[in-house]
Amino acid sequence: MNNKMKKGSLGGILALVAFTLFVALLLMVLLTGADVVKRLTDRDRENYDRMTATQYIATRVHQSDVDGMLSVGTFGENSAIIITEEIEGSLYNTLVYCHNGYLREMFCAADAELSPTFGEEIVPMESFVAEDMGDHIRVTVSDGKREDTLYFSLRSRKEAN
Repeated sequence: MNNKMKKGSLGGILALVAFTLFVALLLMVLLTGADVVKRLTDRDRENYDRMTATQYIATRVHQSDVDGMLSVGTFGENSAIIITEEIEGSLYNTLVYCHNGYLREMFCAADAELSPTFGEEIVPMESFVAEDMGDHIRVTVSDGKREDTLYFSLRSRKEAN
C-alpha cells in the first residue's frame, strides 16, 4: 500500500508540474502576441496620422487652387499655406501649419494677429515646410520617423500665364 501511495503522489506531482509548465508557456505566447498586436497597432496609428496629414493638405490645396487664393508664407515662426477668401466684403485667411507637434489649421480675419497655439490640432506632426516653386508648391511633412514630400501643380497659376 505504501508503494501505491508513492506512485500516486509522484503521478500527481508530475501532473502538477506539467500543468504549471503548460500555463507558463501559454502566458508567454499570450504576452508575445499582445506585444505584436501593440506594435502593429502603433505602426497603423502612425501610418494613419501620416496619411491623414498628407490627404488633408492635398485636399486643402486642391480646393483652394484659385488664382490669388492660395499662397505660401509664414505664421509666427512656422511655414504655412495661406488660403485667402473674401466673405461679405472682408478678407479671411485659413492657415495650415505645424506648431508644438501638431499639424494645425486656423481660420481668422486676414489682419488678425493671433498666436499659432490657437489653431485647431489636426494630427500629430513634427515638421511642416511649404515652399512656393512658381507653378507648383512643395510641401514636406515629417512625423519624426518618416518624411514625405508632396508636389502640387497649381492649375490657377498655369491658366494665368
